[in-house]
Amino acid sequence: MLIAEAKIAKREKEPRRFCASLEAAHALHCGNSFPGSYDDWAEERRGYDSEQRSRVLGRPAFSVERLTSALKFACEVVKDDAYREDMHRLTLKSLAAQSKPAAVKKHFEEMQSLLKKDLGIEPAAETKRLFHKLVK
Repeated sequence: MLIAEAKIAKREKEPRRFCASLEAAHALHCGNSFPGSYDDWAEERRGYDSEQRSRVLGRPAFSVERLTSALKFACEVVKDDAYREDMHRLTLKSLAAQSKPAAVKKHFEEMQSLLKKDLGIEPAAETKRLFHKLVK
């Protein structure tokens, strides 16, 4: 119901209502679904819920009108999946928009270190470009 409301608000060009509906939908699905259950169906549902949260958070309305919410929600997604560079980029954009260049640098360096240590890779070119653009 809330996603349908968000779609209507988007179509009617009402960004505040759009964001409010998406935030409400996110609030219903945040947290660990079925804590303590590790059956395949529960893991599958957790993956689905995580993907839905990411889709909601990636909406342009979050990064434009609700920077604090975007930062909070991106951090929640990163907490569940530390390798989601799209959410790291949203975090970087939100921090930069709030005039926090030291936090942008710190977040990027921590992400870069995590990717190198755990996966043996560097951040994606898109993430590096964004970082350099934000710290200029």
